[in-house]
Amino acid sequence: DSFGCVWAATNTGIVHLEKEYFSTQFLNFNSSFVKDIAKSDDKTFFLNGKHIYKINPDYSIDTCLELKFTNSTKLAVWNNIILVGNSNGELDYYKNKKLIFKFKLSDVDISDIVIHAKHEAWVITNGELIRLDLVLGKKKSYLQQFGNERVARHVKYMNQTDLAISGFNQSSYLYQYSFTDDSIKNLSIEGDFMQGKDFWTKDIKIDGDTIFIGTSIGLLKYHNDKIKLVNLGLHTNEEVTSVCKDKSGNLWLSGNKGILRKIDEDVTFFKEDDGLPSKSPNTGNMLVDSNGILWLGTSNGLCYVNTEQKIRRSTKPLLYGALNNEHVLLLEKTFVVNKNTTILFNASSLFYPQSKNKFEYAIKPDSGEPSEWLPLTTKNQILISDMSVGNYQLSLRTKHSGNYYWSENTELSIRVNEVWYLRWYSILLFLLFFIVLIYVTFITSKNRSRLRMLNLRRLINDKTKDLKELNAELEAANIAKDKFISILAHDLRNPFNAIRGFSQMLVDHSEILDKKEKDELISMIYKSSDDTFILLENLLEWANVQKGNMLANPESFNLRILMQNNLEVHQKLAAVKRIKIEGEFHDIFVKADKYMLDTVVRNIISNAIKYSYPDDIIKIEVDEADSMA
Repeated sequence: DSFGCVWAATNTGIVHLEKEYFSTQFLNFNSSFVKDIAKSDDKTFFLNGKHIYKINPDYSIDTCLELKFTNSTKLAVWNNIILVGNSNGELDYYKNKKLIFKFKLSDVDISDIVIHAKHEAWVITNGELIRLDLVLGKKKSYLQQFGNERVARHVKYMNQTDLAISGFNQSSYLYQYSFTDDSIKNLSIEGDFMQGKDFWTKDIKIDGDTIFIGTSIGLLKYHNDKIKLVNLGLHTNEEVTSVCKDKSGNLWLSGNKGILRKIDEDVTFFKEDDGLPSKSPNTGNMLVDSNGILWLGTSNGLCYVNTEQKIRRSTKPLLYGALNNEHVLLLEKTFVVNKNTTILFNASSLFYPQSKNKFEYAIKPDSGEPSEWLPLTTKNQILISDMSVGNYQLSLRTKHSGNYYWSENTELSIRVNEVWYLRWYSILLFLLFFIVLIYVTFITSKNRSRLRMLNLRRLINDKTKDLKELNAELEAANIAKDKFISILAHDLRNPFNAIRGFSQMLVDHSEILDKKEKDELISMIYKSSDDTFILLENLLEWANVQKGNMLANPESFNLRILMQNNLEVHQKLAAVKRIKIEGEFHDIFVKADKYMLDTVVRNIISNAIKYSYPDDIIKIEVDEADSMA
C-alpha cells in the first residue's frame, strides 16, 4: 500500500506486514548483553563484556579486542586508544590493541570515561572524579573539590578543555570543571519541580551552550544559568537514562519503557513493537554516529536506525457520533446538543492495524484558549460533559506507531444550547406565570382577610354573650354564698350554745355535781366541740375549693414525725372515751404533700375514735410495699 505495508491473502485470512523501525537483522552477535557503545571519528564500537567489536560502514562486524575478564562495563575510544573499565574499579589502557597501563581506581563499577586526545582521560568511579595521565600513567583525584562528597555520576567535554559533570541529587546535579584554574564549580539550581521527589542523574549531553541532563524525574535543560523540565508530553516525568542528538538536531532519549524522539514539540515513542530488542537500554548506552545512524545497546543485543529516513505523516482520523438517532461519520457538520448533555464520539483511522494508532483531542471555545491535547481511552472514545452554553471546535489527531508524525486535525463544530427551561421565551413565560400567581395570591389573601374579619366579629359577639352569662352566674353564686353563710351561722350557733350551756353548768354547779355527772357534761362539751371542729374544717376546705387553692405541693419528709405528732394529739382526745391508741413508727422518708397527708391521717384517726367503744384499743401501723408507704 501507499505506506509501504504488505497485505497478503491466505487461506485463513489477511496478513498485514509492516517494516519495523529499528533493525537487529545484521548481527550474529545480537543475543548478548551490550554493556556500552563508543565512537571515534567515523567508527563505532560496542562492548559485550569480554569482547570489543567494531561496526563497519556496511554493517559488518569485526572483533577489535578480546578482553581477559568478562566483567567489563564501560568503554571509551579515541583513534588507536581504547579504555575499558570493569565492575572491580579497574581501568585498562590499550594502545594499538596492546595493554599499556592498568589502573586500580576503586572497588566498584566505573560509571563513565572520556578521552581528551592521547594524553589524558577522565574517569568516574564510586562517585569520585579522577584524572588520568595516559603518558605517565598517573592519576589525580578531585574528591576534595566536591567537599569530599562522592556525588559525581557522568562526565562530558564542554569544549576542548572544560568538563560538565553530573552529580547525584538536587543540590549537586551539575558541575563545571575549568581547565584554566583547575577548579570545579557547582552550577546546580534547584527547581520547584524537583521538590519532594527521589532524584538522581543518569546521563548528560552537551549541545553548544546548553546542557541536557537525563534524570530520574525527566529531562532537564540547563541554559543561561536557568534550569527547566523539558516537556515530553505524557512522558515528561518519566526517567531518562540516555540522551543524544542526531544530525538534524532532534533529541533521542531512552527510558525504562522505550525510546523517545523529540522534534520541536512533536514527541514520538518507540517500543518493542517497533523493533527494539528490549525496552530498557543500559544507562548512557546510545549514540548517533557520523552517518546519522542511531545505535542502541540493550540486554538483548544491539539495534540501530537511520535517523535521516523520511518521517511520514499519519492519515487524518475519522470521527463518528450519534446524529438524528443514527451513528454516522461526522464530516463538515455542526453537532448540536443541549447543556448538561454527555457527548460520546468514536475515533478511527484508515491506517491498520488500529491497535498501533494513538489518538488525542482538544476542545477550543469560541472565546478562549484551546485545552491541552488529551489522550483517548483504549476504546478510542471521546467522552465530554459539563460544557457551558456556546460554540466549540473539537480537534482530533492521530499518530501511527513508528516513524510517523501526528496527522492533520479532524475538526468538528459543536454548539451547546441552553436547556429549554432556561431559554429567553421560557424565562418570559415563567415571569408572566409568576406575575399571575402573585395577583391570584393577592386576591385570595384579600378575600381570606375579609372572611377572617367577619369570623373575628362573630367571635367577639359570642364572647360578649358568654361574659353576660358568666356575670349572671357570678351574681347567682354571690347569692348562694350569702345564703350559705346565713345557713352556716345558724348551724354553728346551736353547737356553740350547747358548749356554752354545758360549760356554764360545770362552772355554776361544780360543787354539787358528782363525778359521773361531770364526766357526762365534759363528754357532751367534747362532742359538741368536735362536731363544730369538723364543720369548720369542711367549711375551710369548701372555701379553698372555691378559691382554687387546693394544689398539691409534694416534698420529701420523715413520715415517722408526722405519725408521732398525730398519735400524741389524739391520745388525749381518745382518753375521754376511755379508748387507748397505740403505735410505734420507724424512720421512713416519703414524697407527698405534707399538709394534705396530715389531714388524711387526722381524719382516719378521728373516725377511728368516733366509731370505737370505751375500752377499745386503736393500733396505728405504717408498712412499706415496693416504692410505696
